[in-house]
Amino acid sequence: MDWNELKYFLAVADAGSLTQAAEKLNISHSTIFRRIQTFENEMGVRLFNRVDRRYLLTPSGEELLEMGKDIHRSFEEVERHIMGKDLQPKGLVRVSAQSYITSNYLTVFLAEFHRLYPEVEIELISENYAPNLSNMDVDVAVRVFPDSPPDYLLGRKACMVHWSLYASKEYIDKHGHPQTIEDLSHHHLIGAATFLRDWPGFRWLDENYSSSIKVRCNELNAMRTLASNHHGIAFLPDDKRDHLIRIMEFPMGGTASLWVLTHPDLRKVKRINLVMRHLVEKFSALNL
Repeated sequence: MDWNELKYFLAVADAGSLTQAAEKLNISHSTIFRRIQTFENEMGVRLFNRVDRRYLLTPSGEELLEMGKDIHRSFEEVERHIMGKDLQPKGLVRVSAQSYITSNYLTVFLAEFHRLYPEVEIELISENYAPNLSNMDVDVAVRVFPDSPPDYLLGRKACMVHWSLYASKEYIDKHGHPQTIEDLSHHHLIGAATFLRDWPGFRWLDENYSSSIKVRCNELNAMRTLASNHHGIAFLPDDKRDHLIRIMEFPMGGTASLWVLTHPDLRKVKRINLVMRHLVEKFSALNL
């Protein structure tokens, strides 16, 4: 019996559906369906009843759930115990992120990681172009995507990112508070440059209100600073906006997802896995 299948069983038991469990584990629906079937065949009992696409535990499944949780906790305790002794991870991990993510989040998250694993050296690379880990100059990339990350990367989606329109109080006092999207034609807008122009929200602004765009930028921190200095209305993520005023939702901008990624060849390197797991946990706890 392959007890690696236990994590798939626990994920489905917790989520109640294959779709949600697959999303949590970052695998395909067909993969987890096959894993659950294999696990049930190996156990020789049915663990779930399938009811209207829901996966409900059978009595045997309920019994295994309690045992499975204990086994899972035991594995985690063994891992922590071993790492606390002779097998402390060490070595270099190069982490790449867009400068907005670096300055607002990673400087804090990686400081916490260093306290847990002081022998792991972090090299933090702040950049604003699309990720390319194919040459393996970077070990871990943290990126926000409007759709899905490149197929050649492995990782986990940590959280969703929602967007709105923002401006400074001084700008609103001078130019007024737009009440509808149509009102943007009477305002100064902060647009995107370079690769950011391909994002749905910025592309929509270009297509519909290009004449209102008075300044452009390829970096979100700089956009926030431009808005703070009253240059106009900016399309920004809904995290901490300091003293900027949220004008309205911007449905045309859609949502995006933040991923923590690595190259497939590095997926078994312990120190890289630890960094990725730490960052996923931290970003998952955010309310973006």
